[in-house]
Amino acid sequence: MSKGTGMPRSEDVWLPPANELANYPPAFVDGILEMARSQQAHRHELEKRESDAIIALKNAEARIEARGQQFGLLIGIVALVIGGVLGWKGSQWSASVIGGGGVMGLVTAFLRGSSRGAADKLPGPEKGPHDEIP
Repeated sequence: MSKGTGMPRSEDVWLPPANELANYPPAFVDGILEMARSQQAHRHELEKRESDAIIALKNAEARIEARGQQFGLLIGIVALVIGGVLGWKGSQWSASVIGGGGVMGLVTAFLRGSSRGAADKLPGPEKGPHDEIP
């Protein structure tokens, strides 16, 4: 389909016009229509596979992102606990560097990840001609 007009491009149209189709023998017309249906079914199957692959990729990315958040939380908690223990034992400088550094690292990673999230969107599948064939 040509963009914006909704009209098929000349390379997309491989069926003869209806007035010419009436001049062909019925068996030939049935063969042409069956070929068109088969092509359309094939195209739909390819588009379904592409959509399924995109969905699987998005799900894998979501699992990886969730795992990263879980490990980030674990690292942040460990840094705060170690910082708290060091502060309790009397090493305030070490406690502030480890505890504060762990929290600041997490905040920085979160802010960078949030600003990058919109740019990493995958484009959807391109639309082709989907004219239903009777």
